[in-house]
Amino acid sequence: MLENVKAWWFGRAPRERGLLMVFSGLLVVLLYSVLVVSPAYRSADTARADYGRALQSSRLLLNKAALIETAGAVATKPVTRGDIEASLAASSLAAQSIVQERGGALRMTFQDVAAAQLTKWMTSQPRLLGVQLLRFDIQRGAPGLVSATLIVRMQS
Repeated sequence: MLENVKAWWFGRAPRERGLLMVFSGLLVVLLYSVLVVSPAYRSADTARADYGRALQSSRLLLNKAALIETAGAVATKPVTRGDIEASLAASSLAAQSIVQERGGALRMTFQDVAAAQLTKWMTSQPRLLGVQLLRFDIQRGAPGLVSATLIVRMQS
């Protein structure tokens, strides 16, 4: 078989052999770029995109971890009745009465307080003081005002 190829090759004119060598070289370069170089560039682009997504995900995770750590740091000391009263005063709220119940819970009674302020205070307490709302009874009063009874458990 090799003899047949040699006979075919040497049967060509020198100019024809030169052209065949040039076109064969171009074909090899083309196949190399299609089969080796192009997939390498595609995988490099994919790796860059994956790295960008991983970097963004890690930043999000670090932000979440920082938020969790900050939230935990805020509510690490035991909460006292004084802390809750100070928190109410900071929100311009005043409880009509605050009674200590069994199990460390506090019963707070509010009379004609702004509904928006009370709601804002209630939603911020788990994050700020670690207070858990056990029960909430509310009655509408004048427009924008409510009377409410809250039972909260303080963090120990």
